[in-house]
Amino acid sequence: MKNTRENLPTLTRGEETIMQVLWALGEGLVYDIIDYMPEPKPKYSTVATFIKMLENKGYVGHKAQGRFYRYFPTVDRNDYAEQVLQTVLKTYFRGSITELISFYTERTESPNYELAAIERALPKIQKQLDEKAEKAANAKAATEPTEAGQKA
Repeated sequence: MKNTRENLPTLTRGEETIMQVLWALGEGLVYDIIDYMPEPKPKYSTVATFIKMLENKGYVGHKAQGRFYRYFPTVDRNDYAEQVLQTVLKTYFRGSITELISFYTERTESPNYELAAIERALPKIQKQLDEKAEKAANAKAATEPTEAGQKA
């Protein structure tokens, strides 16, 4: 499976539904995908059409299994989720997670345990941000010329 950070093509709601099933199954025939889906089940031709579109977009691959194809995701679920979240953040919240959380807590009945979980996660998040900043600074320092005009 591709572990990619490149810009992925946007998925329609139907395509995303099929991808959620493939991510859950890992791989499967069209019949497996249909069986996994809730009632009312889509038609075989509908699922097959979505899979073909997903293959064209680079999200799905296949391998022959007798006279059928076994389909599998070629894009990692977390990579896709990250891109969708980044798009939402940039489009609606000026790239700010703080604005997203504030929006969510103002507009929903957030249980106290969710807010407490966010509060407990903050030190871990801060540590991750600090580590990223330190790695970026070290990488930049390694590529900058030294006083003698040479790279470190």
